[in-house]
Formats: sequence, C-alpha cells, structure tokens
Amino acid sequence: MGVLSTLQIGRPILQLSTGYFLPSYGPETIIIVALTSSTLIYFKINQNSLLGNYLKRSFFNF
Repeated sequence: MGVLSTLQIGRPILQLSTGYFLPSYGPETIIIVALTSSTLIYFKINQNSLLGNYLKRSFFNF
C-alpha cells in the first residue's frame, strides 16, 4: 500500500487499518491503526461518542 497521508509529526503513514476492538470494550468500540516507518499508533474510538472523540491513543516506537 502506498503512502496515504502524513502524521502531524511529518512521518508518512504506510498502512491504515480499522476493525472492532476486543469484546470487553463493547460492540460500539472500533480501533484505527496507523503504521509509519518507526511508529505504530492506535486509536480506540467509541462509535456513540459525538464527532468520534477517541478514548485512548497509544504510540509504539520501533
């Protein structure tokens, strides 16, 4: 997959994926994952929240 976009820190997003998160978070919660050349970032989003406010954002550097 080609470069889709860039993060605010200027790193290109190599891959963007979405899907439902673990059942313990409820069926309304989805996850969005963005992979750059050195970072994996994921957002847990509650589908019922106004304007898609994210619940948690995590960074993994490698």
